[in-house]
Amino acid sequence: MSRNHLYILVVVVVSALFAMVDSATVSRNVLIGVLLIVTVTNWRNINIAHISCILLIITLIEYLVFFIFFKYWAYSSFFGNAVIYMIHSMLDSIVIWAMYNRDKISRYVLKKQGYAQELGYKIFTDSCLVVVFTGFLVIDVAAFSENLLRNLHELGVSRQIAEPFWNMYFIYDLYLPIKNILNSITISIIVLSVYALYVKPRQLRAQQQR
Repeated sequence: MSRNHLYILVVVVVSALFAMVDSATVSRNVLIGVLLIVTVTNWRNINIAHISCILLIITLIEYLVFFIFFKYWAYSSFFGNAVIYMIHSMLDSIVIWAMYNRDKISRYVLKKQGYAQELGYKIFTDSCLVVVFTGFLVIDVAAFSENLLRNLHELGVSRQIAEPFWNMYFIYDLYLPIKNILNSITISIIVLSVYALYVKPRQLRAQQQR
């Protein structure tokens, strides 16, 4: 097995193990750590640095919002969950928009900093993350819809109509595992992108100089 294949295998195995973690806090903290390291250590690679920086900012905003939310929220679980899913959906949409327009964002930042705008361009990571965060958005919207159906009585719907939905927990039970899987895929994409855009070219140059 070549070193390249071994590197990819390690990333896949670690990501698979990470996906099994049954803790939203651990999942989020690992993601923040990876994004912070990638942002700081890849500042010369403008595109991957900007991608990881955007994700880091959104993740930190999410962390701050939910820290305040859980500290001061005093309403029912129905309304609490509804707000949580709505916030997640909004942040997912922002990330999708940001990744879709990331090249424009990078060129704007480069222009403001006085650097050549041509350094900012789309890479395969942008498209991959659009797909992944579309998955995040789908699961958040599905969870919001299921929460709404499960609590129709909270909205004044008659017991006869609402009762069949009281035990609807399919998305709720799968929510955290799916989120962890998507987080692990996000980390894999970022790490493999760094390898493909930075480490691999260095290895090729080193081989050519021998």
